Amino acid sequence: MNPTGANWTQRITRNLEQVRARLERAAREAGRHATDIQLLPVTKSRPLEALRALLDLGETECAENRAPELVEKHAALEAEGRMPRWHFIGPLQRNKARRVVERVSVVHSVHGLSLLQTLDRLSAELKKPLEIFLQVGLTGEEAKQGFALPELSQAISAAAEAPFLRLRGLMTLGPQNDPGLTRTREIFATLAAEARTVERADPGLWLRGRCELSMGMSGDLECAVSAGSTLVRIGSDLFA
Repeated sequence: MNPTGANWTQRITRNLEQVRARLERAAREAGRHATDIQLLPVTKSRPLEALRALLDLGETECAENRAPELVEKHAALEAEGRMPRWHFIGPLQRNKARRVVERVSVVHSVHGLSLLQTLDRLSAELKKPLEIFLQVGLTGEEAKQGFALPELSQAISAAAEAPFLRLRGLMTLGPQNDPGLTRTREIFATLAAEARTVERADPGLWLRGRCELSMGMSGDLECAVSAGSTLVRIGSDLFA
């Protein structure tokens, strides 16, 4: 039986408290402040009732990873006068990019120069500035897209020259099978070190003057916070 709106509210209220407690504990152990780390709800495969409950609880930003689902949810909420700030975090094909750019404020999964150029063109046509994260592929898994570290310099330069793109930071994913999270910790530490390097090279390139880090999900939140993540993408632990 699917939960009702009231049941979704109860469930998400409880889960938000638990995830925020984890975030605060992880930040404290890392010598950081939890307020410096954005908790981004990911509503992938969740019904509209769950998303409505999330918004009713005061959340104002959310993320999707598939263009068709984004379009459907955006239309339903817009008809109700609800306008959360949308992020897109999944693989993005250039032929679906317009539908995404029309609806989101942030794209985390900019994985190649051709996609970056497409987003730049669409943002200019729509006269709509778009915040972006450059996705960096560090796992070696073919299924996970992203720039290699040696390619970042060119990608950063291209993004900086795009008038309607706002370069916010770097994004990565941990490996799919990593029970002890050893490899995940290494990957997050590598990206954090790279972020500091490119930030020092030219802090003026980055939105808000710093290279943010979009890394960490439900299963590896603590690893990400310890490494320096400024945004964690949480789905399953919010809607379980």
